Amino acid sequence: MPLLSLLRRVRSIALAAIAVLGLGLVLIPPALWHHSTNTATYEGFDPNLIHTDARGGGSNAGVIEISRASILMTAPSGSRPTMDLLSSDLDFNVTAEFTVVEQATDSTITVMIWSPRENTVYSLVFGQPRAGQISSTLTQNGAIVASQPLGTYSSGVTYRLRISMARSAKTLAVTLTAVASRTGTSQNGLSQSIHTSLTADAAPELFYHLPVAVGVEETSTGGPTSITLEDYRLEPRPSQS
Repeated sequence: MPLLSLLRRVRSIALAAIAVLGLGLVLIPPALWHHSTNTATYEGFDPNLIHTDARGGGSNAGVIEISRASILMTAPSGSRPTMDLLSSDLDFNVTAEFTVVEQATDSTITVMIWSPRENTVYSLVFGQPRAGQISSTLTQNGAIVASQPLGTYSSGVTYRLRISMARSAKTLAVTLTAVASRTGTSQNGLSQSIHTSLTADAAPELFYHLPVAVGVEETSTGGPTSITLEDYRLEPRPSQS
């Protein structure tokens, strides 16, 4: 039967091609299997990609205004607005200009790098304005397991925030550098740079190949508190694995 013979021949050729392809994949060095070709840099905010919660568990709702160029987040008394700028299982660098516009006496502002699945959070905490202290905290399952004072900050000063997640190097680094006064007047410590880092030994949960989010939270009980974020830039880091 000529037709049956032809089908058998086509099937044999197809199986041979698949076998050759499989052999080619086996011979490819494993380092190339995980090579990331995603080197695009993203600038500006996309409201469709940012998760926000204006109330955030508070008794009142805050206000989060997002445009391509900037974010203004305001927390009236009794509110706890939160937002996640990104969530990724890739390594990345994030930079943005961060300004505390106003801050009530009984309020805190927190920049978080956290794993939703593992309930592990590494935070940069801007404490109550009277002391103006910045500290880092590591929280696991709702309990603070480590805290360290890092320096001081001032309302009205714009800071350059940089967050670098490098799972391949097992390091998370956060840098905050004062770059300008919002009022145009000179400020003490404008050249000050605060740096903190975390390794996988201290919090391995943040370095699993699971999505890690970068978020901001305001908590206010005594009056309005607001921040701005501008000049946002997200740069995926090439994989080293």
